[in-house]
Amino acid sequence: MPDRRFEDKLSIQDLSKMKQKDIIIMTYMQAVKTNGTVKRHESEMITVQKEMKDKIGIKELERSQKLTNRIMYIAGGILVAFNVFDRIAQYLGG
Repeated sequence: MPDRRFEDKLSIQDLSKMKQKDIIIMTYMQAVKTNGTVKRHESEMITVQKEMKDKIGIKELERSQKLTNRIMYIAGGILVAFNVFDRIAQYLGG
């Protein structure tokens, strides 16, 4: 398979037999190929990043709205409880 990386083709035993210089050269060649692929797809990646940023912003907005709603429900429940307690205290003559 020509599209596979060199580290996928070699076993651990093969790597242990190789010289360090050969491994460094093969790693460098793989990095050059990978960087070339990244540069070719850079405009697509920027577009995807913008789309994801918009989606993440919407999710964050929904999460903050849910949190605000929970806080408001809790505050409302506390106010209702204190009003009920106040009415009972007034009715009992307190």
